[in-house]
Amino acid sequence: MAAPDHSPLPATYCQSHPLLPAALIARIEPQVCPHPLKPSALRYIVRLDNITGLKHTGVHLCRIPPLTESLIFHWHRTDEEWTYVISGTGELDLSYQHEDGAIDHDRIVTEKVGPGDFMGHTRNGRAHALRNTSETDGLVYLCGGERTEEVICEYPTVRKTLYYRAGGNYRYEDMPSDEREAKETPNAG
Repeated sequence: MAAPDHSPLPATYCQSHPLLPAALIARIEPQVCPHPLKPSALRYIVRLDNITGLKHTGVHLCRIPPLTESLIFHWHRTDEEWTYVISGTGELDLSYQHEDGAIDHDRIVTEKVGPGDFMGHTRNGRAHALRNTSETDGLVYLCGGERTEEVICEYPTVRKTLYYRAGGNYRYEDMPSDEREAKETPNAG
């Protein structure tokens, strides 16, 4: 009997079978993904969706190195996103939500997160960013969401808007100068 293959697989690995065993996932080289607007915001991603051929749902296995942010503070206009923490500890920054439902993206509240915690981010919901607070361990999580034809994502702390079209075409534009429009967004859920 031949010995099992433990050699690394490229990040572009794909298969036609729907089952992706844990031993195979462990062999896939993660993609290093710094954020274009803040290269120090970094995560390592295994794109489980692409590997198994999913077209309408995104699912990524991610790891944030110690004392690092995963993404820049942002919220989504066109899609929903979720995160489930597998291991490690961190902090989730969220924009403040008033009792009447209005969202203030300039006021940030912070929540601690750890294994088993789930976060769901709705369209036009609260801005969010996840960071690893450990000095020694990675923060490992599953994240995913809708794969829409066009993604519009707001980055209130750097005053930019991302417009992304399926196929990889994207551009960043400056957010509107009207402070009230950029600061408070109705929660459309």
